[in-house]
Amino acid sequence: MTENLLVEARYIGIPEALLDALIGFAVVFLGISILIAVVWLVGAILKKTSEKGEKKKATPIVSETPEISVAAEEDDDELVAVITAAVAAIYKKEGSKCEFVVRHIKRI
Repeated sequence: MTENLLVEARYIGIPEALLDALIGFAVVFLGISILIAVVWLVGAILKKTSEKGEKKKATPIVSETPEISVAAEEDDDELVAVITAAVAAIYKKEGSKCEFVVRHIKRI
């Protein structure tokens, strides 16, 4: 039984070892190249299908802009003051001495 387990190692020369290494490198390179191609192909397919879905959903949306009155402009000053105070309170709580100025607030 122990006779079957013993395998005789054979000596291989440098040229044969280099050839084996070269074949191994080529197989690994080919495998990685195939994986890259598959991932690229799946990405291209998903991009095409998502573009088709977006084209179907992309309908022009007409939004009505609300009329801004004088009272709303006065409220903007108050809104800027409230937001500035909130940001200042956060900076004070963190202990930061950052000087900042709120220059513009965009309504969404």
